[in-house]
Amino acid sequence: MDETTAPTSPPVRRRRSVAVAILCVLVSLEAASFVAGKILQAHWLMYGVPKPPAERLVATYSEYLRRRDPELGWPFPDQYGGKLFNATGARPSPAFPDTTPETAQISLYGESFTQSPNSDEDAWGNVLAVLSGRRVANYGQGGYGTDQAFLRYRRNVRDKAGVVILSHVTEDILRNLTRDRDLILYEMWFAYKPRFVLGADGRLELVPMPTLTEQEHLRLEGAAAPQLDLEHESFHPGGPAGATSLRFPFTWSLVRNLGDFRMRARISGRTYYAEFYAPGHPLHGLEITREICKGFAEEAKRRGQHPLVMLLPNREDVDHFRKSKEWTYAPLARELETHGVELLDFGPSVAGRAGDRSLDEVYDHTGHYRKEVDRLLAEFVLAKIRTLPDFADPPRADSK
Repeated sequence: MDETTAPTSPPVRRRRSVAVAILCVLVSLEAASFVAGKILQAHWLMYGVPKPPAERLVATYSEYLRRRDPELGWPFPDQYGGKLFNATGARPSPAFPDTTPETAQISLYGESFTQSPNSDEDAWGNVLAVLSGRRVANYGQGGYGTDQAFLRYRRNVRDKAGVVILSHVTEDILRNLTRDRDLILYEMWFAYKPRFVLGADGRLELVPMPTLTEQEHLRLEGAAAPQLDLEHESFHPGGPAGATSLRFPFTWSLVRNLGDFRMRARISGRTYYAEFYAPGHPLHGLEITREICKGFAEEAKRRGQHPLVMLLPNREDVDHFRKSKEWTYAPLARELETHGVELLDFGPSVAGRAGDRSLDEVYDHTGHYRKEVDRLLAEFVLAKIRTLPDFADPPRADSK
């Protein structure tokens, strides 16, 4: 019989059968790993390439580069004087329509909790103006890190308010460690920003907002290859926070994803940003945020203003406090108190308001305070500033 037509020997058939079986197992494992990765992405437990949101201010990257604030990123300068911001960038306040920076007696800096998602009338800054009879300038801006809020204050040299407040929401510590907020949100807003790092002497050093080409932008966010590693960025795929893209081999991606900070938090039962409040963490989130708040207080005192740093809890913090009787941001509070920074901690007030009720009565569907809690916040701040010598004088006659 010709060798080409000879039947395959049993050992050869067994080896082929084993090889086919192994291949089937590997294919099945990869398919299962891909599905598992998609599930993890849906639950924010694995990095997902940012997608354009349903509505955004700019349609293209080139338009974004043309319109952005060259120092802070956003809001765009062409938005000033419109519906959302007065000519100086503050939120409109029905209680005091005046927009002159020098006439404000209280100024607020921070993120969306400071700006407030509620109406102009119900925003806590306006409620504070009504209750105090004093003009409040609200320079809060959605999406800001504590770093951007501080830089906005530092740039706003016309702000002559007697009391200036810098708000820090617990999750802001993540924003203080990134140069591209898209990498945290997994949405492509073109949200590039400056950030601070610690120098060799432990002092803040400003890292300006990056200017990337569109291709570099896509590579940074994992939408194009090869991956771009941006200096001083914590959250890009392959970066120091452990973000991992879902790529072949998918099983290996799942293994690597065990190092993602969100995955680590889920496994350990922590709030996803809690680890960054640990003293000595490799990314120095606690120390950088402390120095930002210290810098704000020192600058305000140089200007003859009374600075307050206010800590605002996210919904996850209240839930954590109910279980542990500890606040996620407690290490920061201790650091600031040690360094003589005057604090306002809104956490106990929120927890008291919530009681044993559902947190849906405190936070809206976006995770921000409902208008009733905004009013509570205004009352909380007013109680503090009434004790300050800066406000021993009566309110101005132009108050409503």
